Amino acid sequence: MATTKLHVVHQALSSIGFDFESYYVRPFKNFHGGLDDSSEYGVLRDLRNPEVTKARLAEVFLIAKERHTYLVIFPEVREIRRFWQKKTSTKAASNEMFIGFIQKGVFETALDTAALVRGSINRNFLYLQEDEEVLKLEQIVTGIGEKLSAFQKRALDSDLLEVNSVKLLSGVEKEWKTLLLSKPFEILMEDSAHEYYAKMMCGAAYCIWTVCTAVRMEPGIV
Repeated sequence: MATTKLHVVHQALSSIGFDFESYYVRPFKNFHGGLDDSSEYGVLRDLRNPEVTKARLAEVFLIAKERHTYLVIFPEVREIRRFWQKKTSTKAASNEMFIGFIQKGVFETALDTAALVRGSINRNFLYLQEDEEVLKLEQIVTGIGEKLSAFQKRALDSDLLEVNSVKLLSGVEKEWKTLLLSKPFEILMEDSAHEYYAKMMCGAAYCIWTVCTAVRMEPGIV
């Protein structure tokens, strides 16, 4: 079920002749307080035209932007799995496009907590001793911050919508899955507060990872 924030986006889409069929929603607690954030993916259906045009996508982009939500599109993807599907997939009609919505708060949480987690790793004795696994972990956390920050900068321009979506898809590496599954932070974080930051960072990264792996038709984390 969509969060309150995303439900508002859905209603606005309906008012301009779009239907959005959500395939999966990942709710997420807002790190800074307030209503929960979330990410979701599904199929956008234009009820007024035989295909989804660039001009119509610009309308969707504006609706999402005004509601502090990032639109991610994958026009080249013509079939996708729902999160429970293992072998079968759903194909898009000519007036449909697979898209994702990721709320701005998810990105802000990932970026804010990644900086805190990276700082704690940098102060860890194993990092100072150049432990290979810890150095790799620090590299992944740094990459999360860099890639998500780059996405946010491009996300202000509707003309960059497709290229920004593609860069996000390619930037979410399989290494994120290792990070999210292994939960290696308990022995690296300096205190319980930083353990919490690490947990929030992984949760936010997972919200983004979910959308991208669905489009790639990769198995997600259950």
